[in-house]
Amino acid sequence: MRVPFPLSLTPAAFAAILGFAFCTACESREDTAGASASGSDKAAGRIVLEVEGTAYSNSDLDRFVRDNAGKGELSAASLSRLFDRFVEEELLLAAARGQGVTLTAEEEKAYVAKLAAEIPPGSTAR
Repeated sequence: MRVPFPLSLTPAAFAAILGFAFCTACESREDTAGASASGSDKAAGRIVLEVEGTAYSNSDLDRFVRDNAGKGELSAASLSRLFDRFVEEELLLAAARGQGVTLTAEEEKAYVAKLAAEIPPGSTAR
């Protein structure tokens, strides 16, 4: 499904979005064309979103949900909101890439340090 997405964000806003997206969502693009026919492999490889030619599988969405909500039970409404966030982040990331917005090494390092500072002492990152 192709969704038009006009943007009028500042470069700084795109940089922040891009930094967040690189840290949370872009490690797992999979080519699912040759997905296995077994039940769990088939479900994990099912395409749930395609943005600008990049396919995102059910396993990408599952990882996003775990990273943002943990492994506990979630209501249908919570899952729906998380899916909406997943779609929004991928659309914003694609728009930022399309406009050539990138982070400098210093911006990326500062963003990662900020995220690390938000983790409570004694806990571990997911």
